[in-house]
Amino acid sequence: MKHEICKLADIPQAGSLIAPFFGREVHVYRSGDRIRAAANVCLHFGGPLDQIHDSAKRLKSWGLTESPEEVATRALSIIDQAAHPAASAIVLDTAMGHELIAAREVTSADDPKLIEKLTLEDEESSVGTLLIGRRSDGNRYNKQEIEAIREIVPSLAEALRVARGRFSRESAMQQQLEQMAARLAQLEGGTPKPA
Repeated sequence: MKHEICKLADIPQAGSLIAPFFGREVHVYRSGDRIRAAANVCLHFGGPLDQIHDSAKRLKSWGLTESPEEVATRALSIIDQAAHPAASAIVLDTAMGHELIAAREVTSADDPKLIEKLTLEDEESSVGTLLIGRRSDGNRYNKQEIEAIREIVPSLAEALRVARGRFSRESAMQQQLEQMAARLAQLEGGTPKPA
């Protein structure tokens, strides 16, 4: 039996639409060229998956103001509250390899608890990897939960790319200011004042 939930034109190209359905809420979203719907709850713990679906704007804002580590930590918190992984981590690609920038319940990206690996990529390229363990009840994620987690990937990748670029520029600028202060102090015959 089929029931109309919403109009096709109302479904956003990115993110989801929360619609009432027989007294409950469902997320209606696009997955490639297909339209899908999922209950607005984590089926195992009762937590709303919309915390993940609605995170894109927050991630974009954090990318403009926070360090990559803070963006990653906040993203893991969103995933924790909605999907309840027993462990999670974010690894950022760097010029020298890979760097673990945020983790929950693990100390290494190689920890065997981390069973799901999602490449963090946006329209430009990959910036790292999101690693998650089984749900805290020990079970694997169902298809709806994995799709909800995958929905955060492009926004998280973009936020990390922006934060890394901004943080790198700010660090370089701070280093230049410190060098100029040291040189100025040297020219004046004194000791440099901290920047």
